[in-house]
Amino acid sequence: MKTAAVILAAGYASRMGRCKSLLPLAGLPALEFAQRRLEAAGVSHTIVVTGHWREAVEPVAERLGCAAAYNERYPEGMFSSVQTGVAALPEDVEGFLLLPSDTPLARSSSYRLVMERAAQGDCDVVSPRFRSVRGHPPWISRRLVGPILEWDGHDGLRGLLRNYHDSTVVVDVADVGVHVGMNRPEEYEELAAIAGRELPTPEEEEALFEIAGTAEAVRRHSEAVAALADALAAALEGKGYPVDRVYLGAAARLHDLAKGERRHGEAAADLLTRQGFPKLAGIVADHMDLPDPVILDPPGERELLYLADKTVSGEEYVPLEERTRTKEAQFAGNAEAQTAVARRMGKAMEVREAWGRCTGLSLGDLAQNVVAVSG
Repeated sequence: MKTAAVILAAGYASRMGRCKSLLPLAGLPALEFAQRRLEAAGVSHTIVVTGHWREAVEPVAERLGCAAAYNERYPEGMFSSVQTGVAALPEDVEGFLLLPSDTPLARSSSYRLVMERAAQGDCDVVSPRFRSVRGHPPWISRRLVGPILEWDGHDGLRGLLRNYHDSTVVVDVADVGVHVGMNRPEEYEELAAIAGRELPTPEEEEALFEIAGTAEAVRRHSEAVAALADALAAALEGKGYPVDRVYLGAAARLHDLAKGERRHGEAAADLLTRQGFPKLAGIVADHMDLPDPVILDPPGERELLYLADKTVSGEEYVPLEERTRTKEAQFAGNAEAQTAVARRMGKAMEVREAWGRCTGLSLGDLAQNVVAVSG
């Protein structure tokens, strides 16, 4: 469906003391940062509502290919800017995303998820929801353009949307960006610190587990795998081999996100991609069966996660030989499954041996200092 965006950038920014739309985020003005993400999500047209900072904002909006709509009534407050933006919408759009300029951090994936839900056509408002709390930007149907323009402004847009409670739906997103804003300098500094990130924050990891319904026992297993994987990586670092331990840690904590689903590695990778974390998707998808070629000199993050996962059963370290015997016994009478077990565990042994050559350490000795040891 054809969706536009209305970015509200007309206010005084009195608490910030600077034009919020032009504050830098990941090397870009905040307005451009938000517009690039809207474009990546497939938004067809963006209207930037200007006011107090008109002379500074409109040239940037025009450079970005956005339409600028000046709100002469901006001293009246935000709802007058909502009406100005809505009045400027093209006739052919079926709905619009409403984004305050001081909440620019939502990812393209969150916009897409909201628009996908709106495309089902059974609602007037779709709001992104992060950990049970709604955020920005809502998608609003074109059917509400008339009511918005006619609304007397009582309690702003929120007051009007209460009349549409029964046709409002929410979409859960693992995106703290739908909440965080920058009204004050200290809030801007916090927001700027996480702009452009590729990996989830700790709170976003929690949201991913909530969305997936990951069992607590699975999460404890994943924490044990993450602890062992980090120890493996630290040992390599100690010998001068570079490892991205932050990336590895996030992948290890989330590798069993969709445990219980068929082909759960691929299911977890799909969820991570849809929620805006494609960097993690590949390594998570491969944790069940390491693809060829196996990287051995030294093992990379993908191989370290694979080895840690294959040597942690529940929350305990179990030697690969013992795990192989247990798995083969589990599939007694199924020659094809036993062959697959032998192949997968054989790859883990190759990684273990390569890691040992690089570090001069024993995996069993290392594991005793990191996780519980079976038996």
